[in-house]
Formats: sequence, structure tokens, C-alpha cells
Amino acid sequence: MIIPQVLFLMICTSNPKAEVHAITKKVHQGENVTLQCDVQHDQETSWCRQHPEQVPVVIFQDALNIRSSEPDPEYHYGFGPRFSSVLNRTTWTVNLQIENISEWDFALYFCTVRVKGDIRFGNSTHLVSVEDTGDSVPLPLCWTLLGTSLFVTAISCVACCGFHIFQQERMKSKPSATRKSNRHESDYQARAANVDLESEYQELTHKDSALYAVCVKKEQPRRD
Repeated sequence: MIIPQVLFLMICTSNPKAEVHAITKKVHQGENVTLQCDVQHDQETSWCRQHPEQVPVVIFQDALNIRSSEPDPEYHYGFGPRFSSVLNRTTWTVNLQIENISEWDFALYFCTVRVKGDIRFGNSTHLVSVEDTGDSVPLPLCWTLLGTSLFVTAISCVACCGFHIFQQERMKSKPSATRKSNRHESDYQARAANVDLESEYQELTHKDSALYAVCVKKEQPRRD
């Protein structure tokens, strides 16, 4: 099975000219805004935020629950209830609602969905301030997510290599410890055997001494 990072790399490099641009949405500070995720499913959705020249971070993860319609987001990186999930059972989507927008909230937002082990990227929205009169350049989401995926892959490879080296060192040290344990066990058994032999020797010596005394006594001539 192809891992999502490799699959995403194949998609992006298959057509370098094809780029997914973010929708620009202008808002005022202090407003509330709801961002839509266009991926319909009943699995887990992750909403992410990215500032320019920074790695995207996960805001929360949530999923549509058949038994309950109440949202239950799992927050990450210090995000809180000001960022809430809006479950839409009509479209089967998990949307993002941001309350009381601050200056730090002006960034790129996008949703990702894990379906049967594969990751699907939904639409993205670039939040900017109404007062911002400059021309906002839409970010190439495909290459942005590619960089993120490769970064995650690199971290995973480093972790796997570290764990593999740790296992090798552990396997190397294990026979030595086993030999030491076996040596201690052999020494203990030898000492126990020596104690048993010494006890038997003392017992035999005692019996021999008694027998010797009896024999000597019998061999002594009687005096009239």
C-alpha cells in the first residue's frame, strides 16, 4: 500500500503546472466566521492553519458520530473552544467556526480527511483583514501540503531509525547479560554442590572415625 506522503508526491509531480489556490475571504477583527469543508464523509476530519513561511499546525480533529450530533473536537497546539467544529449532517461535512477573529487568525485554513487509510485534502480559505488593501497572493496549496507531508515523513523516518538502532543495541547487550546471569547461576550451583560434598565428607569422616575407634578397641589385647 502506498503511504499518503508518497501518493501525494506522485499527484503533485505528475502535473507541475496544476496548482490549487486558496479562496480569499476578507473579514473584520472581532467577527465570527465559518469555513466550509467540501469533503463529504463520515470519518475523522482535521482542520489546519498555516501562516506564511511556517509549517501548518492542526487545530482540532472531529468526526460525525451516528449516535450523537454533538461536536467533540480534540484540540492540538494550544487551540481552544474559540475554534469550534460545526457538524452538518445534510452535507456530511465538518466545518470550522472561528469566533472573535484576531490579527493572528489571518492565515490559510484547510481541512484534511482520512478515509480508509488515505488522506484527502479539501478546499482552503485564506483569511485576510478587510483593511488589507494589498494584493494577496494565493498560496500554492499542493506544494505547501507536499512540503508538510515530506516534513512529517522525515520525522517519521528519523524516529524509526532511532528505534531500530535502539533495538539493535538492546539485542547486542542482551546476550552479554544472559551470559552473566548464566555464569552467576553456574557459580551458585557449584557452591551448592561444594557444600553438599563437604557435608557428605564430614558425615563420612565422622562415620569413619567412629568405625576406626571401634576397630581399634577390638584389636587392643586384653589384659589379664
